[in-house]
Amino acid sequence: MTKQYPTLESITKNFANFAIKHIGETFWLARAKQRQVAAKYLEKLETIIVRMSNQERIKLKDKFDRIIPKQAGGWIYRYDDRFLDLVIEILGFGYLIKKKYDPSFTTTPDIVGYKKGIKVAAMECKNFWMSQCERDYLRSTMESVDNIKGRRVDATLTLPEFRNPFYRKLISVIDKATSQLSQLNENVKERIIFINFSFDVGAGLQREKIINDILKPEANRLRSCGITCIWFENYSLERILV
Repeated sequence: MTKQYPTLESITKNFANFAIKHIGETFWLARAKQRQVAAKYLEKLETIIVRMSNQERIKLKDKFDRIIPKQAGGWIYRYDDRFLDLVIEILGFGYLIKKKYDPSFTTTPDIVGYKKGIKVAAMECKNFWMSQCERDYLRSTMESVDNIKGRRVDATLTLPEFRNPFYRKLISVIDKATSQLSQLNENVKERIIFINFSFDVGAGLQREKIINDILKPEANRLRSCGITCIWFENYSLERILV
C-alpha cells in the first residue's frame, strides 16, 4: 500500500476552518493561488512537505494554527500575508534539505539545520514586497498614497539612503533577521537570511538597478559579517537575485 502523506490543505485544516468561519470560503488558499507569482510555486510545497518527518509536519501545522487568533472577530489581510510568510519558511526548509541538512522548524530563528545530529546552520525567512515599501514611504512622508501612480522608481532610487524606501525597508528587514539569528545561543557554522522579493511593475522596470545598487552591496556587507544571503524572486529558487 502506498504511504499517504498529509497535503498542504490537511496540515492547515484549522487555519482553513477559521477562514471559512470568517468569510465563508477557503479564501486563504484561493487568494494565494490566484496571485500570479504564487500559484505555480504553491504546488511545489507538497514535494517539500512529503519529505518532512511527522514531527516537523506537526510543527508546521502549529505555525498555521497560530496565524488566525481563536478570538479573531473577522478576516484581515494580515492573515494572507502570514500565510505567504509560511510559504517562504517551507521553501527555506526545502532549500536546507537540498543542501544536505536535516532541517527543523523553530520559533526564533525560523529553521535550524543539523548534520549528523549536530546543529550547524540557522535560517531566518522573510518576504519582501517592493510595492509595499514604497507605499509605506509615501505614508511616512505624509504624501498621498495616490501619488505612487505618478512616481518613477528610478527617481526613488536616487534619493539619499535615509529617504530611499527600498533601502530603508531592506535594512529594517535585515536588521530584524540578524537580530533573530543572534537569539540562537549555540554557535553554528552558517547563518542564513532567506528572502523572497516580489517586484511590482514599477520596481520591476528597475530590477537590475535595485539588484546592483542595493541588494549586492548589502549582501557583500553581510557576507563579511558571516551571514549568507539567499535572496530570490517570486517564490522560485530558480530565480536567485544574489
